[in-house]
Formats: sequence, C-alpha cells, structure tokens
Amino acid sequence: MIVVLILFSIVMLMAALSVRKIHPKDKTHTMFAVMTDMHYFSVSLINQQSLSYQVYLKQDAKLTLESGAVIKEAIHQMVKSEIEFVILAGDVSNEGEKLSHEELAGFLRVFEANGIKVFITPGNHDINNPQAYSFLRDIPERIETVTPREFETIYYDYGFRQAFSRDRTTLSYCAEIKPGLKIITLDANQYRFHKKNSIPNGVLTESTLQWAENLIRDAVVKGERMIGVMHHGVVEHFLDQGETFVAFLVKDYQEVGKRLAEAGLEFVFTGHLHAQDVSSARFDEHTIYDIETAALTSVPFAWRLLTLKPEEMDVETVYIEDIDFDYGSEKPFRTWASERVWKGLLELESFFLKSHNGLTEEQTKIVAPYYARAFMAHFKGNEKPGAEDIEFYEKHKSDPNSPFQKVARIFSALWTDQTESDLNLSIPLKVLRGKGKD
Repeated sequence: MIVVLILFSIVMLMAALSVRKIHPKDKTHTMFAVMTDMHYFSVSLINQQSLSYQVYLKQDAKLTLESGAVIKEAIHQMVKSEIEFVILAGDVSNEGEKLSHEELAGFLRVFEANGIKVFITPGNHDINNPQAYSFLRDIPERIETVTPREFETIYYDYGFRQAFSRDRTTLSYCAEIKPGLKIITLDANQYRFHKKNSIPNGVLTESTLQWAENLIRDAVVKGERMIGVMHHGVVEHFLDQGETFVAFLVKDYQEVGKRLAEAGLEFVFTGHLHAQDVSSARFDEHTIYDIETAALTSVPFAWRLLTLKPEEMDVETVYIEDIDFDYGSEKPFRTWASERVWKGLLELESFFLKSHNGLTEEQTKIVAPYYARAFMAHFKGNEKPGAEDIEFYEKHKSDPNSPFQKVARIFSALWTDQTESDLNLSIPLKVLRGKGKD
C-alpha cells in the first residue's frame, strides 16, 4: 500500500509540474540550480508520538518530518524557473536510509519529465551509515542503509549514466552537460570506514586529485567550462575554520584548492556546514570560489539559482516561502520553521558546550544563546554581529580566567565573513580560450 501511495504521489507531482518556461533566448547564458543537505527522511519511518522521535526532535536543527514537503516545494520553484539542470551536493538523505534514497529518487523524476538534467554527489551521511534508524517505536530501530554501489544504482540516471569518466576508487565522475560545459563531482567522503557513526571529515586521495586535475586541464585546453561539485569545502568560510571546524573542509584544503585552481577550476559548489556562504582563495594568478549552499531543510530554507555567462556567473538565493504541509501552527512557514530550528539548535549547542567544553549547566545557559545565534547568522549568510554579541565576545575571548574564553573565540570567528556577498553576487570568470574559441 505504501509503495502505491508513493507512486501515486510522484505521478501527481509530475503532472502538476509538467509546464515549463522556455529557456532564455540568449544561448550564451546557462541557468541552473544547486540544492544540498536536504536530509530527506521518509515520513513512513516516523511515528510522531514515539519517544524515540520526541528525543530526536529535541536536538534536531532542521525539519525532518517536513523534509519531503520542503523538497517538493523547491522542485516546484525550480521547474517554474528557466534552469537546464540541477546539482545536488550531498547529504541528500537524513542518515542514509535506503527507503529515503528510493523515495527521493522518485521525486527527482519530476526534473526528468520537464527536460531538466540532475547531477548528484553523495555526502558523509548518505552511504554505509550506521545511524540509519526508524522512529516508529519508543526505541529507535536500525534499518537498511545503502552501499556505494546501491547509491549509484538508485541515482544512476542523475549523473552516473551521463559520465564519460569515472574515478576508480570513489563515486567521483565527470560528465558533459552540453557542448562546452562539463561537470566534475569529487567524492571525498569516508563511508568505507564508517563503524559507529558517519565520518564528517573528507579526504581526496592523490589518485583522485590527479584524475580531476587531468580532466580540468583537458577542458581548459579545449575551451570548455568546468563546474566543480564536492560536499566538503576547499576554502575557509570564516576565521580559523581550518582549526575549529576542520571536518567541514577537505583534508589539506589549501593544497587541494591550490591544485584545482591551478588546473583551471574557477569555482566549486559545496555544502556540509549548512551555511549560505561564499568565499574565495587566490593562488598567484589563479582564484577559486567555494560556493557553499545551506541545508535546504534548515535556516534559511533556500537554494541557489545560477546564471552562467561567458565572463561571469550570477549567483542568486531563492527562498522557500511556504510548504504544502500541516505543520500545526497559524504562523507563516518561515517564522514557524525558523523558531523550530532555533529551539533544536539551542539544545544541540547546549549539549555540545557541556560535553566537549566542560561547561556547567549554569554556564551553558549563559553562553549557549550566543553560540546558537552565531550559527544561525552564519547559516543565513551576510552575517553581522549585534552590539550584545560583540560586547560578550570582546569581554571573554582575551580573558584567560574566563570559562567562556575558548567558546567566545570560536563563535566570534563565525561572525567573520569575506567581502563577497553570500546571497546574491556576480563572480568574474576567465574568458574561455582553446580549440575553436580564438
């Protein structure tokens, strides 16, 4: 019965979204979308009354029950736009549940029905995840996750089938989107080593990096534009990220970024830290942009709309304004959803501050709102601290006797931002020169 309902839902959604606008008349422009960290979780795995779900919900800084509705609304928005393809930059499932993957793949068929290509890469939560649970009973129950091969099979039509080159040891691939435009996905996840938890850190082996460099150089020689995609970051997004939140950057990120930039890659779309943030790094005459997109199912509930032009790429943030779901409140969706995320984030950071920083319950109550507020601001992008936050971290970050010195330094760094806008901007690109381009 569940399978029948799923298929019926997919058919109805595809029928509702079957009308598309015409692509832009300017053939030199290409519009596409990026969404990431959707953390889709099948509602059939949730009993809202179960103790296990209530416990999980308490520290959930995203919308889990409503994740499908948020994703469907994003798909609806994208189909109505003029995009030619969409990129999914990892953590597409909540914790790698096989059922969640299978249902999400069904949602993506809407893009196919409307002539929109899809290119996917996995995140650290998506494969071989020992934390794949259902919340149907009071005690969470382990359920089936997916292997790398099963992930490829489920999403075969969304990049793997189109690939003309595959890395030998990972799910990295390179595909031609259309003449003159290619995409390379870099799988730095360590799911082969998962035991009790998924590993957040990312590693690109030397062989994978060399494979990518060769393909990027070849594209440059031919005068083709290459789009880079990786779940992990290659450029720091705030001060000292490489020390405090290194798990969200690929290992040796500076060297990796340098080599990718020198090969000719000008930008890479990333995710992982759930923030709407853009940063760049320059290596001599080469610059690489790390365009991170926030978790679709968390603050600020957004995806990116890109317009690729011969000499620049316009980056726009598109927000989810409402969803087709009864979330049990009269408040507007964005107000209700932001409050939900704030509660979960505050609880999550309180746990982190006590367990990892040794703060007492009373100390945690004082500092947790500052910490959570810094994260919320970073998630939203274009973060600017208020007077209260500045006063707090200026008071404590240089005081060796303060129990808040360490955390004050960390969350004050979250407020730092590069000069680029995180939300709407234009990124300069080199003019393509190569065979047939001069």
